[in-house]
Amino acid sequence: FLKGHLYFDTEVDPALLELDNPYDRDARVEAGVEGRQWNDMWDHAYYDGHYYMYFGVVPVLLLFLPYRVITGQALTTYHATQLFTAFFIVGVFMLFAYLIKKFFPKVPMIIYLLLSTAVSVMSVWYCIAYPALYCTAIASAMCMMIWCFYFFFRAVFDEEITKKTFIFAALGSLFGALAFGCRPTVALGNLVVIPLLVTFFLRRKLTGTQWIYTALCAMPYVVVAAGLMWYNNARFDNPFEFGQSYQMTVADQSQYGNVFANLDWKVLGENIKKALFRSDCEPLDYGIFVAFPILFLGVIGAVRKGSRKYLFDSGLGLVIPVAVVTTVVIIAMGILWTPYLLTRYTMDYLWLLGVALFVGVGALYQREKTNPRLTVILVILSVFAVVVCIAMFCIPYDANYASHMEFDKKWVNGILKWK
Repeated sequence: FLKGHLYFDTEVDPALLELDNPYDRDARVEAGVEGRQWNDMWDHAYYDGHYYMYFGVVPVLLLFLPYRVITGQALTTYHATQLFTAFFIVGVFMLFAYLIKKFFPKVPMIIYLLLSTAVSVMSVWYCIAYPALYCTAIASAMCMMIWCFYFFFRAVFDEEITKKTFIFAALGSLFGALAFGCRPTVALGNLVVIPLLVTFFLRRKLTGTQWIYTALCAMPYVVVAAGLMWYNNARFDNPFEFGQSYQMTVADQSQYGNVFANLDWKVLGENIKKALFRSDCEPLDYGIFVAFPILFLGVIGAVRKGSRKYLFDSGLGLVIPVAVVTTVVIIAMGILWTPYLLTRYTMDYLWLLGVALFVGVGALYQREKTNPRLTVILVILSVFAVVVCIAMFCIPYDANYASHMEFDKKWVNGILKWK
């Protein structure tokens, strides 16, 4: 950006320019390109003779570019991940505190603290294990979305319609829109905003001026979408292409253009089931409900008659179902658009299920009479979730810290193996 163009200055290997299909990894290896330019090209987007950044541009605009201009130094992706992760955790505690104050006053303080901690750790543990460029993109999107939720909840459920209502709505729109410029799959969490807005319009009688303000609050989505479309078109001659099709990685993703052409619904369903409930696997290749059984409580809160009625009476009735459906959609996109699912992709949706968990648990406390037993169960499962994350942090995997230390891998895997 500082040099006035959108591509990297890295000189492209002439052998790559001569390939009929530069996105075919076998062809690159055969031509010797992979060995010569491994660090330059891996996980970048290549198009029309130039390398481009594949990862979202919003972290660049928010952190990397200002830091470079102000200090003259390059901000490392590690530090960027730390910043986004820290603000995400603050957002989790802020959102859950608001939900308790507004909807779930019977939730004990210890449960608020334990659930906030467990959801935070479950969501970001991989960032701690491997806080490099992959996690910068995901952590930034998670950070945008949790604050999007916080401001939209405030805009929809605060008692009076005041100027703050529209400020909160505009901020919710801004953060929700920016998430698409970080990692679009995480940004699908914006679907949860839809039932919130439906609740807002059903419960409020807006004046003509307030309708205008409401429309203006949606402008951040329009402006950010226009900016991202311009950015995509300037790089790839397609306003809807973020670089996925031109990514230089383990598979030829330029062939993924029409994901529905050869879609096998049975295989897709089996893979979604594995992502949610798989147990016969190595320690890090888990189903999230198996690794974190506490997530079941969010679903229980959504289906039990008393808690379900309370949620619908409060205007939160669709939050959990939409969050679960959105999770399935995100997993399906990962299955269809990537060669295989990786552990770090769970960060795309674990935070979302964490929000659903807290809403479901809050409703259980408001309507169920088994609070002492529920509290004991939550304490155990919250601590278990944190311990599981610490255990996974210790497993050498994906060039994380543990893989660079002198662990006895046989001992570590023997202790932590889940079979």
